[in-house]
Amino acid sequence: STPSIISQMLDSPDLSARDESPWHLALEMRTFVAAGTETTGNTLTAATFHLLFNPEQAHRLREEIQTAQRKSKTPLKYQNLQQSPYLVTINTVHLYSVRN
Repeated sequence: STPSIISQMLDSPDLSARDESPWHLALEMRTFVAAGTETTGNTLTAATFHLLFNPEQAHRLREEIQTAQRKSKTPLKYQNLQQSPYLVTINTVHLYSVRN
């Protein structure tokens, strides 16, 4: 099984006794959750903004996802969406523009 982030922290030789306390670990986990939530929220906001102001792209993306869903016998998973060329292209361009 894949080790959790908590087990990796606890296994670290650099972790002090103070940092091993349940209270400190809870604070660290709260930080991770908050950071992940903010990043996801910002990404979804930017994607929604761009799709609302580019209806042609939104239409093309919707068609690609609907076609993939019709071909699938089960709900789409992340791995299915990675096979969607237009979605991957939009995501790559967005990530590249955000980083640079």
